Amino acid sequence: MLTKSQSENLLKLVWSCGALCNKQLCATNGQKIEIHSVGLTSDINGIDFVDVRLSVDNTTISGRVSIHDAASDWYAKGYDRNPTCDSVVLHVVGVADVGIVNFDGSQATVVEVRYPKILAEVMQDISYGRCQSAASKISEHEKIHSLTRLYVERFERKSNDLMQILESVHGSWHEAMHIYLFGAMNMGSPANKEALMKLAREVPYSVVMRESSDSMSVDALLLGVAGFLAAEPMDEYSYQLKRRFREIQMRYSNDVINASRWKSNNLRPQNLPIRRLIHLSHLETKRDFTLERILALKSGEEARRMFDFELRDYWRTHSSLSVLTQHPSGIGTSAAEILVINFIGPLMFSYGRANGDNELCERAFKIVGEQQPEENRYVNHWRSCGIVPENALFSQALVQLSSVYCNSHRCTECFIGRKIFRDIMISEGMLKGRQ
Repeated sequence: MLTKSQSENLLKLVWSCGALCNKQLCATNGQKIEIHSVGLTSDINGIDFVDVRLSVDNTTISGRVSIHDAASDWYAKGYDRNPTCDSVVLHVVGVADVGIVNFDGSQATVVEVRYPKILAEVMQDISYGRCQSAASKISEHEKIHSLTRLYVERFERKSNDLMQILESVHGSWHEAMHIYLFGAMNMGSPANKEALMKLAREVPYSVVMRESSDSMSVDALLLGVAGFLAAEPMDEYSYQLKRRFREIQMRYSNDVINASRWKSNNLRPQNLPIRRLIHLSHLETKRDFTLERILALKSGEEARRMFDFELRDYWRTHSSLSVLTQHPSGIGTSAAEILVINFIGPLMFSYGRANGDNELCERAFKIVGEQQPEENRYVNHWRSCGIVPENALFSQALVQLSSVYCNSHRCTECFIGRKIFRDIMISEGMLKGRQ
């Protein structure tokens, strides 16, 4: 059985595909209704389509349409108390379980629509991800068009996240970049992202820059505030770091994060928290790792090189505090590509979007498009369905598709789901041809 949300989404799909256009419909109050144009999708709460053209008893009007699973949802969601919804000229419902009254007290025009049972059955089926066969039949043109829309949508979502950070630091792009970089250093995994971003706020960019002339001070700041210097030192450098941190903490009074907040289980050695903090220390003390330099990047290769650095002294022989290694490593090629995708691209796009610089936004797309497609469970699933991303822009699109649409069962808004439903509506005679 479909949820109310799924049922409502099906009604919206039936409407948006034009399945009700140019057909004689009858409202619950006996009025004759004919839909001439489905209008445009609305983002107003309670209004689903605007600029709709229809005839009511042969009188042509235009206005807004609201669609609900049941007429009673109009009241349950409080739209009857929202003045913005006063201009609704037609309610389309799955079940007319109650009458709807307009704001002026008159009876609203309500049309009850029943869609074929097969639509509900297919909706339930593909909601569990069983849409592989349909995915393989999508035309190349439609794939590219839909994936392009999805990667732009993903950039906009990331940009919105970054703009919230920017607002929280009173419009300082350098501080926002600092926090966003720490969050991106989790390499796409949810593990430690929250702790990394908390650390970035506890040790702001301005403090890092003040101490950046001495790399040991930055190491001490990050590891100390992260809680990794609380234990008894096991070697000379650890002892020096702890002593330096005590000196620095007297100047800044940073709150120390409880080390138990950091997750290490099931992480690869290069992703362990201390290793990532040392990488961050190296990056933020690099002379050319600046906002201005990032905004001037021209190519994907140039962007990847932003994450090249030589490990310093102690870290050439240690993978963690007092842990020797024969294979010290900085940020590898794959990790650099992930950071270009999740940090540099969104940062450039956000800055361009905020300042009306379309060329910078396009450059952000270009740079991410020059990275290899990601390897993760979402992308691998779509590969098995015949949708193979040619670059990181399209792999980002597939991550957006899975995480935002598939996981929330928003099948009627997905280009694959819409194709499945359109084909069924054609076979059921609801549509005369391919819409």
